Amino acid sequence: MKTIGFVCFYSVMLIPLAAGQDKPPAPRRDLGYLDVNATALPSSIDVHADWPLLAIARYPEREVRPPPHGQTPQEFELSQKVGQFAKKPQLDPPFLNNRYSDGNLAFYLVGPPGHPDDRFELADVYRDGQKLTVTLESWRTGKPLTKTAPTRLVQTASIQPRLERGEYDLTVIWRPFIPHPTQTPFWHLENERRATAKFTVYDGPQPMGNVTTLKLADFQPFEIPKAETARLWLPVSKVGKERSKIGFGDREKGFGVAAGTFDLDAWKRNVSSRTVVNGKILGPSMPAHTLASIQPAKLGDPLYATVFSPRGDPLNSLRVTAIEWKDRGFILHTRLFRHRQGSGIRSAYSGPEYKALLVRLTNPEADTQASRRPMTGKIPVTVAWTVAVGNRSQSAYLAAFRPIEKNEVVPGREATPEHPRPEWMDKGSHTVLTIRH
Repeated sequence: MKTIGFVCFYSVMLIPLAAGQDKPPAPRRDLGYLDVNATALPSSIDVHADWPLLAIARYPEREVRPPPHGQTPQEFELSQKVGQFAKKPQLDPPFLNNRYSDGNLAFYLVGPPGHPDDRFELADVYRDGQKLTVTLESWRTGKPLTKTAPTRLVQTASIQPRLERGEYDLTVIWRPFIPHPTQTPFWHLENERRATAKFTVYDGPQPMGNVTTLKLADFQPFEIPKAETARLWLPVSKVGKERSKIGFGDREKGFGVAAGTFDLDAWKRNVSSRTVVNGKILGPSMPAHTLASIQPAKLGDPLYATVFSPRGDPLNSLRVTAIEWKDRGFILHTRLFRHRQGSGIRSAYSGPEYKALLVRLTNPEADTQASRRPMTGKIPVTVAWTVAVGNRSQSAYLAAFRPIEKNEVVPGREATPEHPRPEWMDKGSHTVLTIRH
């Protein structure tokens, strides 16, 4: 017998429904980005030849048994994933599972054969009701293969918030980047490839193997405008992330961007270390706000940019989605996922905090191609912000992260003289990367 619930003053009354009155809920037109949590597997793993380019299946459950002796939980979880790709695909279709807050659907990516330094990854997921647009990116170095058998790069990715039951139309856009022939060290697009399919999120478990897959032959070339092929890009290499309740150094207004160089190895050692007093772990020996202490670089120094988010909910997340080279400067296309508590209940975490994301930059070459010399001087670095608001955790208020439009302060609310739109949303955040001889 089926039941239906009426909610009133946070209490629930359950009334039985007569047979034949059970109707599936009408699909809601949720609109916006879905946040992606991706894990890349080591490039050295063996992949079975039957794996497709992309498979959509149930989000894998975590192992609850303790790891074998000598392995950390993270190493054990990684070994389980590696073993899964060494045999024929054995996947469950996605279904509703309220026990797991981090989603009910996963993307399994296995790239085309190539070099271990190539990249193949899920870049974006956008939802428009029952339609999902997934963007894949590949970055092929063109390096010669050093082994007899080429490598297939593997990545698994989950999305938040989770999807409701029902059938979905899927469009997959594959953006293959290649090194630009003259503009070192940047990459560009020559075309795109696209494929379409359908998949279903079920009420409960289904027989294994009935999952949606796409192979290399399913993708058809798609011509893009010449202006798009002329744009120059760098792959996003995230090398660190941190959070802080006090802000990051002396950053004006608590957020923005810094660019330069610093000792990454020393930072990693300090961040991963812990101070123990009277048997209690007090946290990293180097405060997170020292991420802001980036110094001017000399030729040959590693280059980094750190993006600092505004103060907000601990469930907010920050992503640098692309690094573009334009007008002799770097543009960091950055998306801020703002978590809105739909019920009005405060987060279980202890207060708001700042987020920081550290990415690697590459020294561009000067315009004189004959000399092929690295560029020096002052290079502008800009963060181009996209702010999207949604809800990832509360089952009654789940919502995709809808981008805030140009005339809005939050989705659905236009800016007014009394409540103006923050200037940084339109003009970005700016700094200068100095590279000395």
